[in-house]
Amino acid sequence: MPKVVKKDNTIERFNAEKIHSVKKAAFRCDKVIDADHLNQIADEVYSRVEHREQVTVAELHEMVIAVLAFLQYKEVADAYAEYRYYKQTYAKTFEQLRQDADDVL
Repeated sequence: MPKVVKKDNTIERFNAEKIHSVKKAAFRCDKVIDADHLNQIADEVYSRVEHREQVTVAELHEMVIAVLAFLQYKEVADAYAEYRYYKQTYAKTFEQLRQDADDVL
């Protein structure tokens, strides 16, 4: 079972249940992904990493986007990617704001 290197560099075991977060992306674009398709998505992502020792969260996100698009969930893939990139941008902006505040102090 591959290990997942999280954004804060902690490591945890691969958990296919976390891939089910695509339901949130589907909801944002008024789509529904049933349990069978969620499992299919998780299985496909797992098959791409099962022989690896470890994988980063960023790599997993890219795989989820690719699998969603491959399985004809293009809108959901776009919503998933959009939210992911939004969070990254928000985190960078917050860090820059924190740094600027530290510089002023």
